[in-house]
Amino acid sequence: MNYDELLRELCFEELDTVHHGTLKRRSVLVQIKNDIAYNQANPDKFAPLSLTTDQMVQLKKFASPLTVPLLFCTAVDLVARIKDKSEQPGGRGNNGNAFCTSAIEFFGLSAEHAAKLWTIRNSLSHQYSGLNYMTINSDSAADIISPGIRSNLVVNTSSMHRKVTAAFKKLYEYLSTESESDQRRTRQFVLIYCYLYYRV
Repeated sequence: MNYDELLRELCFEELDTVHHGTLKRRSVLVQIKNDIAYNQANPDKFAPLSLTTDQMVQLKKFASPLTVPLLFCTAVDLVARIKDKSEQPGGRGNNGNAFCTSAIEFFGLSAEHAAKLWTIRNSLSHQYSGLNYMTINSDSAADIISPGIRSNLVVNTSSMHRKVTAAFKKLYEYLSTESESDQRRTRQFVLIYCYLYYRV
């Protein structure tokens, strides 16, 4: 597989490549995007079930207020790691800076919103808690994060799938322009850290 094919598989395409004869692999980035769509009850994901409009409305009511923000933060984290080709992007103790840089450069957040998302990420990652935010799913809200009541933040999950899709496209473009030596490092990092492997 050449470098461009690897990047396409990493960022866009659900190839389920057969690996070593008995294993398939799937990009974690593609899986995150699929999982966000699934947890938002995206009609495209549920089309094979032929659900009625009422059933789709009911399905959306079951969406967890923790899952989509956690997946989004995982995407921001993983993009930072891929960019730096490191398990600890930015060096030891600098994960927050790398996370915020990724949120700004690839996901289009402001510096203020990136810092707030880092707080939410820590709450979710370390305590699986939504104590400092509430979620909404509104196509009319422009930002992912906005002020809420009593110092809580409002996290709008409706645009997270779009933001992830756009971020992965930017990551593809960024990685496509790397030097040959960086491409080798990217390939090595991606094959170790960015795929799910499972039995056929």
